[in-house]
Amino acid sequence: MPKAAVVGTGVIGTIYASLLHEQGWSVDHLVRRSATHTKPKSVEVDLWDLRKGHVRRGRRSYDFSLVEAFPGDAEIVLVPVRLYQLEGVLKDLAGMPEHVTAVIFTTNWAGLEPLDEALPKGNYVLADAIAGGALSGNRLTCTVKPALPLGAVHPCAEPRAAEVRRIFSDAGLAPRHEHDILHWHWLQYALNAAMWPALVEAGTARAIVSDRPGLQRMMATIREALRVCAARGVAVGDYPETRVLLHEPAGVTSRMRTWLTRKAYGLSVVHSEYHRRCLLHALKDPREIATAYNAVLTTGRDLGCDMTAFASYENTITRFQQTSP
Repeated sequence: MPKAAVVGTGVIGTIYASLLHEQGWSVDHLVRRSATHTKPKSVEVDLWDLRKGHVRRGRRSYDFSLVEAFPGDAEIVLVPVRLYQLEGVLKDLAGMPEHVTAVIFTTNWAGLEPLDEALPKGNYVLADAIAGGALSGNRLTCTVKPALPLGAVHPCAEPRAAEVRRIFSDAGLAPRHEHDILHWHWLQYALNAAMWPALVEAGTARAIVSDRPGLQRMMATIREALRVCAARGVAVGDYPETRVLLHEPAGVTSRMRTWLTRKAYGLSVVHSEYHRRCLLHALKDPREIATAYNAVLTTGRDLGCDMTAFASYENTITRFQQTSP
């Protein structure tokens, strides 16, 4: 029986680990010593499943092991932690066996240096979770799409990336090769950092849709975040969804753009079960939101980008961060 390890028992790691478990994998979740006696070892998964050929809404029990030490017989380790947790986790993984491939779901906005210092360049790949949800006790309400952007940062890790794509393909996903997975990570991170402040102020996605000035402000913040990515060398124009956001199409007035955005945002976020479930955890971690917001804002200022719209949320994010336990 193949074995996978997962760092922690968070939402993303549990979602993807449960999919591997369905395929016959044994899964160990790596936790701190105190957690082995306090955390549940079974989760009831309520999954809104968008994988092809799967029941749209399914409920199942996912049983797993909690361990303190890295299992030497694991083939892969999933690393889906917060950015502010990554440094400590990498120290714990520094001595993992050579045959193990680390699948890093965490965006490292600072670059590759922390990863390359902790792990051999050929032993890790980057992936972007297209999934989300929230844990409440031993119940996980979640969702997953089949797409899984995944790639090797260093050419020497490409064989590992190909094997990880095969593993997740067997689990019913459709891993997508990203030719520059680091830039993809940066792009998604910046977009989230730009949208979170509006959600913090509004409280709900539905409230954003009904607030025309707030929606316009959010769109201005998104465009600034994309320009920061472009200034970092990301080929923003290569992505159709970002081209629309970054440039003002000829003949489209600001009023028309806002109307179209409200329609698109309302359909994709407010009326989508996938997005509804992804947003269940959206405001649960003020530190994560503040970390992303401040990282993108600081980078933009350092690069000389106009961050007027972005900076208009500073007080909001500062107050929100103070609510973090």
